[in-house]
Amino acid sequence: MKVQIFTVALLIPALAFANGSGRMDTYGGGLDAAGLHEKEQFAVEFYNAGVELRDEALSYEKESDAVADAKQKEKLLKKAGKSFEKAAGKFEKAVQYNPELYQAWSAFGHALRKTGDYERSLEAYKNALALEPNYHEAIEYQAEAHLHLAQYEKVKAAYARLLREKPEFAEKLLGEINKWLPGQDVNANADLKAFAQWAKDMSGGGNPAGI
Repeated sequence: MKVQIFTVALLIPALAFANGSGRMDTYGGGLDAAGLHEKEQFAVEFYNAGVELRDEALSYEKESDAVADAKQKEKLLKKAGKSFEKAAGKFEKAVQYNPELYQAWSAFGHALRKTGDYERSLEAYKNALALEPNYHEAIEYQAEAHLHLAQYEKVKAAYARLLREKPEFAEKLLGEINKWLPGQDVNANADLKAFAQWAKDMSGGGNPAGI
């Protein structure tokens, strides 16, 4: 049974990443295991388990990109979807044990978005950013969810902020937009057509959407 996502108060001492890999470690590496309460330890363990499943899913996606056979591609994408679903479950457990773990909220949102649950993913990103407003990874991920919900002005606003504060994340967002646009009928919707033109302009005059 899924637990309803909620915006949380700051109740538990924040946990930092133990290393630059994006994983947190319950044993040393910058995170003092001896100083953690039991629930915080469980949160870290579930987060790490979710990261492993997320990385597994991403590897399936990457492998599918290199496959020409449609059936094989579909099979790999199904595997990726299952791994993202499992990862979402782990990240959800992590935030249940430590609702202040903003990295887990962001990762939860990412996994939900990858399964197509865009509304819940936005709630997860909202929680991440309520805890850490300058978490640029969550801002970029959130913008991708807005993209799939046709909330183009919010995507553009996120891009502008990332371009000011963290240009590498703005570049990543624009890359995701340009990967998404070719699969859309940009001439069927005036808002989408305008957004595609904006993306073309931001990309230096390239034409990813065929407009």
